[in-house]
Order: sequence, then structure tokens, then C-alpha cells
Amino acid sequence: MRTSLAGAAAISFALLAAGCGGKTEAVRTERADRGPIVDRILVTAKTQEDIAIKDVAEGKSDVFWYSTDGSTYKGLPSELKSKLETYAVPSGSWSLLFNPYPNKAPYTVSAKSGGTLFNPFAIREVRFAMNLLIDRKRVVDEIVSGAGQPKYTPVTLGQPDSGRYATIASELGITERGDEAKALADIDAALRAAAALPENRGRLAKAGAWWSYDGKAVEVNFLIRVDDPNGRLKEGRYVADQIEKAGIKVNRLEYDRAKCSKIYRSGDPKDYAWNLYTEAWIGGQTYAFWETAIAQHYAPWYTQMPGGGNAGQWNYENPEIDALTKAAATGNVRDAADYYAKCQRAVELGLKEAVRVFVVDTTNYYLANRSRFNARMAYGIGDGLGRLSALTADVKPEASGPYKGQKLLRVTEYSSRGSLFSSAWDPIGPDGFADSYSHVLISPASDMEFDSSPTSGRTRPLRASYRDFRAAPRFEGDRMLGTIPVPPTAVLWNARDRRWESGIVYVDEGSGEFGYAKASSREEYRKAVATATFTYSYAKWHHGRTMDQNDFRYAAALPYELAVKKGEGDRIYEASYATAVSTGLTKSKGIVFNADGSFTAFGDAYYPMDPVANASMLCPGLMVEASNYQAIVCWEVLEAIMGLVAEGKYVVNSNGDYNEIDLIARKCVTDIRSKLEEYAASAHVPDCLKGYVKPEEAVEGYRKAIAFIDAHGHAYISNGGFLIDRYDPATNSASLVATPFEDYPMAKGEMVEKSRTKYARINSIKVGTYRKGVDLEVDLAVAEVAFPANKAKPAEAARVKVSLIAGKGRAYEAREGKPGIYRAILPASDLAALKEGSYTLVGEASLGGESGAVNTATFMVF
Repeated sequence: MRTSLAGAAAISFALLAAGCGGKTEAVRTERADRGPIVDRILVTAKTQEDIAIKDVAEGKSDVFWYSTDGSTYKGLPSELKSKLETYAVPSGSWSLLFNPYPNKAPYTVSAKSGGTLFNPFAIREVRFAMNLLIDRKRVVDEIVSGAGQPKYTPVTLGQPDSGRYATIASELGITERGDEAKALADIDAALRAAAALPENRGRLAKAGAWWSYDGKAVEVNFLIRVDDPNGRLKEGRYVADQIEKAGIKVNRLEYDRAKCSKIYRSGDPKDYAWNLYTEAWIGGQTYAFWETAIAQHYAPWYTQMPGGGNAGQWNYENPEIDALTKAAATGNVRDAADYYAKCQRAVELGLKEAVRVFVVDTTNYYLANRSRFNARMAYGIGDGLGRLSALTADVKPEASGPYKGQKLLRVTEYSSRGSLFSSAWDPIGPDGFADSYSHVLISPASDMEFDSSPTSGRTRPLRASYRDFRAAPRFEGDRMLGTIPVPPTAVLWNARDRRWESGIVYVDEGSGEFGYAKASSREEYRKAVATATFTYSYAKWHHGRTMDQNDFRYAAALPYELAVKKGEGDRIYEASYATAVSTGLTKSKGIVFNADGSFTAFGDAYYPMDPVANASMLCPGLMVEASNYQAIVCWEVLEAIMGLVAEGKYVVNSNGDYNEIDLIARKCVTDIRSKLEEYAASAHVPDCLKGYVKPEEAVEGYRKAIAFIDAHGHAYISNGGFLIDRYDPATNSASLVATPFEDYPMAKGEMVEKSRTKYARINSIKVGTYRKGVDLEVDLAVAEVAFPANKAKPAEAARVKVSLIAGKGRAYEAREGKPGIYRAILPASDLAALKEGSYTLVGEASLGGESGAVNTATFMVF
């Protein structure tokens, strides 16, 4: 799953069926004209995708909140399709994740059972050759039935700003058809070079068709998702066959999601239980800028690479990719050109390292019952149904039954077997909520300070607004320094001295260590690059306590508690968390908690592409999660979690040797409740809130949290337009209810109006026949699409260009001829130097903004 810029920047800085629910004191059946349009969401899960789709068509369910692939969708009977409202989005992607341990010569592993094993994927050249060994076009045509396109990098062609990254793979010789002969030759050469190493001489050898080590076949364990029978199972079998052509035997481990996840996500790479895995991703948002996606998929600091940043485990390392993506993600760039150069260099390195090799972007289809909805839901054109869809869904009211007169949205999810969620509901650690299924529930229940436009991907205010934004960097070589004085009223939480303190900064001490320093020790510590003042739309948390500035005070302090090691016996310190957030924490120069409830933040973030995104990077946030899956819970629950972690009962990482916090697991919820009872009895006030929250106020908060847990059976107490009423693990069902609180800041239908817009779409690219010495004509059919209605008309006065992907690439302006048809002319003189082969054209269109549509086409030079 991918994540969003605004949320990631914020954490870097501030880091069922009807019977499932039941009525509680906290949930009313009538509510003020606030929040979502529908009153309730009932979520159930089906173990067969075809039955789920049939239920939607027949009106038993309103929407299948699962991305159906192209082969399944295209195979549906036309009569059934006529009853469905289809949301087609390029929101999915497949990749192969490799275990590169030890990632250095002589590429050997000590087997647990004794002896030595040889890991061919520890050799970078072997991993990179996989880019050539795979025929991506074949995967698109034969496995996803043409519903997709070849994918080379984390950037999805067709989304805004993706054209900047289109040439990088081709410059490295990677094409959609691959080059099997070259790949096999490169793998053979790399293995022969490894065999010549002194440690491997006479041990690594090829006899006949197969490589062996110490007389045993070189074999790799390939985790292939069997619960995706029409997709990744076929992909995995094809890739396995290709690998065996190189003389490497493949042990095909065809497991379901839960078993695969336990092996590759929770295990230590050096245990060598797996070599590669068939990953799939769902876009977390529509991207305007790509640094977060690039970091997530290539950078070790983002904790999504082998090892996951877990202390005590072997972790893949790449300091250069880390430095580039940290700079781009935290706003340490000189200008837009520097930002793009860093992102493009990180993509180039990620491609070369090939620890994660992308295969295809898939067009996914979300399906709803056409007759049940009054209008189409808003959705991300790059990621599909999500939080915004739940908030804008508008169905016909119930005509009878217990919910007569209410608007009830019936959602079906898909789970092939076992638990619906493959990751714990951990609101702190880097692996909590790391599956797409949990987001069906938590995203409508949680409000970030900023979100992003579903069409352009641009950051926009949601619950926070800002004023007096100013960015004023200066540069000494590659160093970005601030010019804005940080006032003495700006404070940071000192986790060592247990107090809010002015005149300090959190700094990188080198060698991966971070700590505090006096601002007076260096001039650069006393000045910030940017500042802004933020006002938040306070309202009630789901347990009924009214939000206030102290919620942000607690959330600003907690990251330091987890990232700062306070001695050898410090159980709160979490290395994987520190890895993910420490660089972002160094960017904060302090927060002024103003008397009117607003905050003025100072920090070293410069994001010249978008001032709104720049401001969002400064904004204090309620999310404390190390990875941006947008989980938000109240401080009372977080404090109870910290108490349990301090006692050694739980951890906030996915290390399988310990119990990870899980807000819906019965035993963990019971323990959280007990800790809340303990804190209520002792009138406990967290250290960071002492002097700001009275003991009796803290007790009231704990009591309200306990009452919520008793009423709803879980501890996910959040702040969004829906609250999670019930979750039943026995039936994989859940219910959400619209906020019952009249102070919720958004009115019914408000998000629909905020989402209405228009955008460009390239429906097709028609390339003329290439003839040597003749200009090449390229016609693009461009539509203006009304969102979310999805009504299109020929685009007038669009900005359209076509880029030829050859070498560094060249761009040509396209001019409108017939309505909606734009023609670009590629001069014969520019084509004369092209060698025989296939070439890619990238078309880009916009309606005047900086972001727009992207589409591709190919032509042959003979």
C-alpha cells in the first residue's frame, strides 16, 4: 500500500451485518446535519470474488470495496455489468521483492540445519537481470487481460507528474518485452564471477543445466500468492519458469496472504526462509509528487525493505537512496530542479539495486450497484475507492426494517481465507495497519490535518487551516540553512529530562545516532527555513471528549519518547520507529502553543513545488504512526499503550518474537482497558501534559475511553466522520456509524462540493506509420472529464505535449485540430538517428494546471 505526501510529511515533522452492531449510548440513530451523507456502513467479507460481485449486482450489497482485476471484470456477463456502476482506476501494481542477504560477496548463507547455502539474489547483477528476464508485455496481455501497463518504477504512468520518470528505465536498457537472451547471459556471467571468488572456488559450479553449491542444487524459495489465482499465482509461476532457465531451481511456495506475510514480513532475512515474493500494491492516493512512493519502495529508512528496520535483524542498507529520499520527503531541497534531480537519481539507484522489481500497473475495477446510488462517489483517480468515497456515498434510504428512513451503505470486502487483516492494528509502529483491508474501516474514521485532491493529488487543508506561511532558505553548497529566527517561546519535548524545553534541537549525531543539542551551540540551530501558524477545527473524539491543543501536545512529544534511547533498560525506545522518524524530527525547530488554541511551527522544510504541501510539512499532527497509514487515536489510548510497552507486555513493531499492540485483538484490548482503569484510579497525567491537563480531566478522559471500549469492543478511538461501532472477527464483519456529535466541522455533502472539478484524460494515442526521412504524426484524443460524475466531452484549449523516450528524451507540443484531437509532429531530422527497435512515446495533457493526464504508445523503427 502506498501513502500520502501530506500525512507522511506531518509524521516526519511532528511527527457486518446489521446484527453486528447493536445500539449503544455513544451511537444515536438520528444525528445533526453534519458529517457523512450515509448514516451507517455495514461491512461484510466474502471468500469468493464472483459471489461478492453477484451480490452487488443483485442489490444484496451496495459496493464491492475490493479491486477486481481486468481478467475477472472483462469476463463478467454483459447483463450483470449493466447493473453495475464501474470505477476503473490504475490503482494496482505488482512487484517482486527479493531477499538480498547478505548483499555482499561471497553471497553465502549459514543454513540453520548446518552447511552453507548460496543466494544468487545477493548479487546485484542477478537481481537487475530480472528486469530483462521478465516480459512485462506478456504479463499485461496474458495474465491481466490487457487491463494494465508495464511498470518499471514506483511511479505510475498516467498519474500527474509521472512523465518526468518515464525515461529512466529505458536509459538502463529496460523495455516492456525484456531481453531474455541478454538476461540469461548476464546472470551466467555474474554467477561465474562469484564462482571465481576464493571462498566459492570449487564449491559453486554449473554441471549441465543447473548451478550447484557444495554439490547441492542452488535453490531459491519463491513465495507465490495462491489466493490470487488469476493474477499473482500465474505471474509467480511464469517468473519461476524464467528463473529456472538460468539454471537456478525454484521451490514454489504457493501460500495464502497470511502465511506469506508471516514468513517475509515478520522473519529475519538472514534466516533465509524466502528469496522472493509476489507483492501487490494499492495506491494510497493520487500523487502530484512522488517522493513518498519512491522512498517507500526503495529506501531502507521507510522500513518497507527487507528487515523492516527491526533491531536485531539483518536490514538491507543503501545510504545514498536514504539520503536522497529523506531530503526530498522532508523538504531539504534547493529548488524544484534539485527536488526532481534527487527523486530521479533515487529511482535510478532503486532500479539498479533491484531489491524490488516492478512488473505491471494493473487497472482495477471497483463495482457498485447502479440503482442504489443517487450519484457517483468521489474517488481517487489514481487509487480508487477510499475515505473520500465513504464520506461522499449517497444511497437511497431504507424503506423498511430497523433502519427505516436511514441511509445504509452495505459494503462487501474480499478475504480468501482466515483473518481479514494480515497486520496488527498498531497505531504507532511502522508495520501497523500495513494491509489494504484495515483501511476500509480506519480511513473513514480518521481525519488528518491535510488531505489531497482526488484528481490532481495536490495537498489541501482538511481539519487544519494556516496563515502567515513563509519559507526563506539560504544555501551553503548543498546545505540548506534557515534565516527565520526561532523565538524563545518555541519548544520541543525533551524525552531525557521529561520536560518541554526551549532553545534545544534534535540533531543527527552521526553513525545513525540522534540526540539533543543546545540551540545556542550553532547559529543554524537558532534559525528556521519556514514557519506558519495553524488553526485546527476541534470537535469531539469518538469517546466524547472534546479535542483541544493538548492532543497535539501529546502527539508532538510521543515520537521523541520512542526515538530517544534513555538507557539500556529503556523499553519505550523502539529502533524501527527511530529509523523511520528521526530524520524528520531533526527538521523541527519548535512549536509555539498559542493561547488561542493555534500553533506556530518552525522547521527546516522547503518544498518549492507546492506551498500548501510545504505548510503541511510544518503542521503538528495527531498521527504518531511511523508509517503513514493514517491511523489516529486519542492520547488516552496511546498512553495506555506506552504503559504496556514499558512493562514489557507488548511492542510496537512486527518482530514475531513479541506481542505487537493490536487495538482489535481481544487480549490486547482487555489489557489496554485495565491500564486505563489503573490510570483513572491513580489520576495519572502523562509527563508531557503535566501543567496543561488537570488530574480530574485526565480521569474523565480515561473513563470515557473505558466506556467506549465497553460499548464497542475495540480501542480504535479516533476523530473522523465515522466511528467504528463493532468488529466481529468470527464473521469478518464490522459496522461504522456516522459521527453522532453536532460539533463535527464538516456538513453533509460538503466533501462532495469540495471534490467537484474537471480534469484532462487522454483516451488514445494514434501513431502514424514510421518512414525514414518523413515526419511522424501523433494524434491524441483528449477529453475534459467532470468529476466525480465521470461525464466527458472533447477538451478545448488543453495543454498537450508528446515526449520521445530515446536517450534523454525530447518533447513536442501538440496542437488542436478537430475538437479534442491534438496533433504533434516529430521531425524526420530528430528520428534519423534512431536505431532499429521499439520506441515509447509519452503523451501529457492538462487543462491549464501543472498536473495532468499521461498516456503512452509505441512505434517501431525498421
